Amino acid sequence: TQARERIEQKLAAAPAAPVRPVSRRFEPMRLAAAATVVLAAGLLIGFVAGRTHRGEPVETVPTATAPLETVSRVRVPMRVGEIQGTVLVRHEDSDSWRPVERNGDVYLGDTFHTTAASGFTLILDKTNRVEIAQNSMLALESYDKKTQFYLEHGQCTPVLNGPHGPFFVRTPHGLMEALGTEFTVTVE
Repeated sequence: TQARERIEQKLAAAPAAPVRPVSRRFEPMRLAAAATVVLAAGLLIGFVAGRTHRGEPVETVPTATAPLETVSRVRVPMRVGEIQGTVLVRHEDSDSWRPVERNGDVYLGDTFHTTAASGFTLILDKTNRVEIAQNSMLALESYDKKTQFYLEHGQCTPVLNGPHGPFFVRTPHGLMEALGTEFTVTVE
């Protein structure tokens, strides 16, 4: 306690260090640096939230090139129905095309490619489906509160016989919303 009292006495007797005013010249740089930090944090939080919230649980799947490594895919409650000819699929996290199998799983971001004299059906549920014609390329862009496909080229026919949420087919020329029960979209 005596040591503490001596230190307090010395501090009280010592002249106060001069206080320098903050230079206004550096204030805009400090504000810019703070804004950059806040913006970077917001972008990071938004990116993480956007990648993880899709409405369905994320599933890890072994990759073909490295079976010990896994990637995250969001499986949607659709399945592959009838297949004629050669139909290929490329998952969003892959650069390779694989043959589509009947009753195969469908993942968000899958792109389907039908070759000449081929076609297949995507079963959405018990009463709704999408028929994809030959020489077509169709990608599943979203499946949460709304279903949206992108038809790059070819032809698809959504057949919506039962209740469904908002349903869209996007093409290089525009966006179509399903209002009726059956319609065909063609991109030449």
